[in-house]
Amino acid sequence: MNRALLRYAVPPRETEDQCVMVIDKVPPPKHGQMSFFRATNDLSKLPSGMETDGLSDLKLAGCERISSVEQVKNIRAALGGGPLTVLDLREESHAIVNGLPVTLRGPMDWANAGLSQVDGAARESAMITELKRAKSVTLVDANYVKGKKSNPQTTELKDLNVQSEREVVTAAGATYRRVAITDHNRPSPEATDELVNIMRHCLQANESVVVHCNGGRGRTTTAMTMVDMLKNARNHSAETLIRRMAKLSYDYNMTDLGSISALKRPFLEDRLKFLHAFHDYARNNPSGLPLNWTQWRAKIASE
Repeated sequence: MNRALLRYAVPPRETEDQCVMVIDKVPPPKHGQMSFFRATNDLSKLPSGMETDGLSDLKLAGCERISSVEQVKNIRAALGGGPLTVLDLREESHAIVNGLPVTLRGPMDWANAGLSQVDGAARESAMITELKRAKSVTLVDANYVKGKKSNPQTTELKDLNVQSEREVVTAAGATYRRVAITDHNRPSPEATDELVNIMRHCLQANESVVVHCNGGRGRTTTAMTMVDMLKNARNHSAETLIRRMAKLSYDYNMTDLGSISALKRPFLEDRLKFLHAFHDYARNNPSGLPLNWTQWRAKIASE
C-alpha cells in the first residue's frame, strides 16, 4: 500500500491588480486545428518498443484550450464518432470572444486559486456577463503577462460575440463537464473524487472523453495518466504509465523536475508523488470501484 503523506497546497491567489484579460493564443490558421491534440487510438507518436497494452481501449484524448465548434467536431471524429464528453480542467475564468480564447489571469495563472468550484464558476459567469454588455474589449498577449514578452501586443475587439466554453461544446453536440484544477498543481482531493466519478462513467459506458487545460500539457497529461491508471494499473507499473503518457503528450515529462522554477517546484514534486499514490489507489480500485479516492486514503490511513 502507498501510504505516502500527501500535502495538497493551494498557491497564493493573484490580486486583481495582477490580473488582466489576455488572448491565450491565436488559433492555428487551419479552421478547427489544434496544436497539442493526442489520442490513445493513434499511437504513432510513441517510440517503437514502448509498452502500449491497454492504451487503445481508453477512447481518450487530450488537447489545449477549446475555442470552436469545429475543434470539438474534429475531436469526436478523431476518436471514432459517437458520444463525447469534454472535460474542462481549467480553474481560471475563460471565454471565447470573436472566436479567440480569452482568459482573466495573472503571471502564474492563479487568479482563482483557492476558490471553490461554485465560487470560481460564479466569477467566470460575472466576467462573461460583463463582456457581453461591453461594446469593445482590449486584450493583451498572454506571454506578456507571463513575463515572456516585453511587448503587451494589445488587441482591441469590437462588436463582441461572447461564448462560454460550455456553449461552444454543447453547440457541437458534446457533453461539457468541468473539474477546476489550479494551474501547475495536481487536483485537490475533492477534484480527484469528481474526476474519478466522471472517468468511471466514461470507462463503463465506453464513451469517448477529451480532457484539456490551457496549454494542453500539465493538467491534461496528469488527468490522462489518471485515466490510464484506472484502467491499467493492475497490469503496469506507475513508472510505465507515467512514461508512456508523457511520450504520447509531446514528451511532457512529469518526472523531470531539474529545470523547474523554485516557485513551481513544490507543487510539481507533490504532483508526482500524488500520481504514484493514485496508481496504488487504481490498482486496488479498478475503474474507480469500489471506493473513491478520499475513501481509499482514509481506509489505508486507519490500517
